[in-house]
Amino acid sequence: MRMKNKKKGRIKRMYTSIRYRMISISISVVVFIAVMLAAILIELSNNQEQYMVMYREGQQQVLSQLADTLRYMAEGGTDDTGLVTYLSENVAASGSRFFVLVKGSDVLFAKNDITTRCLGSLNTKDALYDSLQTQSVSVLSATFEQEGQTYEIAEFYDVDTVKAEADLNKHQYYILLAVAIMGLVLVSLLVTMLGSWNRTEKQLKGAEKELDIRNEKMEQISQETGTLTGDKTDLLTKEEVTGIIKSKRAEFYNIYTIKMLLQKSEDKELKPLQMILVNVVMGNQYYTKDQIFNAMERIKHHLRPVEVMGEIRRGRFVILAYRTPVETARKRIREIEAICKEIEENEGFSITCQLLAEDERKAIERFEECQMEEMI
Repeated sequence: MRMKNKKKGRIKRMYTSIRYRMISISISVVVFIAVMLAAILIELSNNQEQYMVMYREGQQQVLSQLADTLRYMAEGGTDDTGLVTYLSENVAASGSRFFVLVKGSDVLFAKNDITTRCLGSLNTKDALYDSLQTQSVSVLSATFEQEGQTYEIAEFYDVDTVKAEADLNKHQYYILLAVAIMGLVLVSLLVTMLGSWNRTEKQLKGAEKELDIRNEKMEQISQETGTLTGDKTDLLTKEEVTGIIKSKRAEFYNIYTIKMLLQKSEDKELKPLQMILVNVVMGNQYYTKDQIFNAMERIKHHLRPVEVMGEIRRGRFVILAYRTPVETARKRIREIEAICKEIEENEGFSITCQLLAEDERKAIERFEECQMEEMI
């Protein structure tokens, strides 16, 4: 159950926090660009492979027709010299694409007359093929029979040159360039959007801080006015008269009750008195009174008999720990922080704890000074 609530808390923060939204959108854009680039690279690779398959099929047909032509010539009485002459005069050759005619294991023709005469030790099929076939060179072949001899006409071609002649690399370059430009535009839009959100968040925080300061000052003035006049009929609300603040499920002492308790806490039997401040971190979120009180009720549930808890203003609470040494108070803070961590995981907002420093002054004086410092 706790894991489920923790997961819900994380999901809630992702949809309510600007920071989480910025991170989520950034990751989404990066993943989108990566997936799109991978898909395009796969498609380009498949396109090149399909082109080479079509090229090989076309060249194989040409090679089969050339083998048929040579077979018809041989059947008509043309000898090996005539076949070589035909290839030399009618078949075009280049540095990246040429033909070879083999009879049995002997090479009759390779590329042109000059190359054929200069074969030397490469005048056998195995030696010549081994020297020509590399990673970038492929070979196609067709055979025919004549007077018990096997003739093979083969075409050697350079794969990279074939792709270059078809402008496949240039086509791929332009596509990748277009993808890079589109990715740059998306990243630019993302940076602009995140910058705008960041500025908006800072403006909201500044406005909220200013409003909080004004509200705290008005609250302090109202409290001081009510205390000085003593007119509880006109200046104090019902909560101030009863001394407690209520929500649907929880209730706490209000600031007037807390001050009254502090004023009566100078009895030696009640000392040492420690004050633990418990604050809800509002940030740029809005939490209802019921949300805050329900969370604080979980802390209140773990209070000791010598501890009381009250709200001093919205989202700020104080725990008065009577007959509590400093070390015990620090231990209590660690215990309360553990509860606060569970609240953060379940409810999605954080709570901080602070031990108010102890000195020679009265408890009410230390408390009021702390209140004034927070107002500045």
